[in-house]
Amino acid sequence: MADGNSSDLIWYFGYGSMVNPTSLRRRGVVPVRSLPVRLPGFDLRFEMGWGMANITEDAASEMHGVAHLVTQKMFDVLAHIESVYTYTLVHCLPYDPAAPPITARAFIVPPAEIEAQQTHLQAKGVASQLPSERYIRIIVEGLEHYGAAPAWIERIRTQRCNPTRPRRDWLRIPPAAPGAGRMTLAELEQHQGKLPAVYAIGRKVVRADMGEGHPFAPIAKVLSGTQACVGMVMNLYEPLLPPVEGPGDLQPVHVEWAEDQAVETAERFDFPLAHIAYLGADEGDAGDGGSGGSGGSSHALAAV
Repeated sequence: MADGNSSDLIWYFGYGSMVNPTSLRRRGVVPVRSLPVRLPGFDLRFEMGWGMANITEDAASEMHGVAHLVTQKMFDVLAHIESVYTYTLVHCLPYDPAAPPITARAFIVPPAEIEAQQTHLQAKGVASQLPSERYIRIIVEGLEHYGAAPAWIERIRTQRCNPTRPRRDWLRIPPAAPGAGRMTLAELEQHQGKLPAVYAIGRKVVRADMGEGHPFAPIAKVLSGTQACVGMVMNLYEPLLPPVEGPGDLQPVHVEWAEDQAVETAERFDFPLAHIAYLGADEGDAGDGGSGGSGGSSHALAAV
């Protein structure tokens, strides 16, 4: 087992949902070591689309987060998921004054990209976006787990946010046109990495129309060609839902929740989301249900 001194290990600074061990584990990331840290000269802002967190340089500020010691492979997994971010090196200070500073990689969105996102939102008549209550709940849960400073936890806990909708009000994908056909998993996988994005939410196959320059395009290309329900439930993580460690744990409530998230994302990022077909497994298919992180998903979802 790695001891923390191996040359293939790197420090990663988490500040959003990646301070939560469940969020990390569901992405296949189990750090060798994790500890709460301070980060002078930076501040946390919920300034991205959908109120997602970002860090910005501010000499008068100091923020807190969790430093994770991970392998290069683990970091690559995170970088793929957080594809709208780039990363920078930051110098963190452990709470133990006797411990040396830590140089870590931190995901960040450059000011020019933030400005482009805000311009897109303003064109829609949206002045700003708040983080979701779910997102705040995940961050607080993680900070408490790792023993972050109570004052910082309270700052996050009291952050203004959009309240969670009750299940009865969850958004639904509009019905497909009469006569909509079926799409096999093999046909779905032909859309991997492409735009317009075509992906499945449960048994519903949807098309998300957008161009390469759209703010959601990098994430849409990750979803395209996959059973996105599995990835959404595993990666986004809603603490209020029943636990999910793999496709076999999916229940109807997970599929409904993923559909709600998909519709809300389309509304917030202003792209059409059309129900174009129904997902059906290949005839005689006894495989694992597909690639793109959706192993077993087609068969697991057949019952829900």
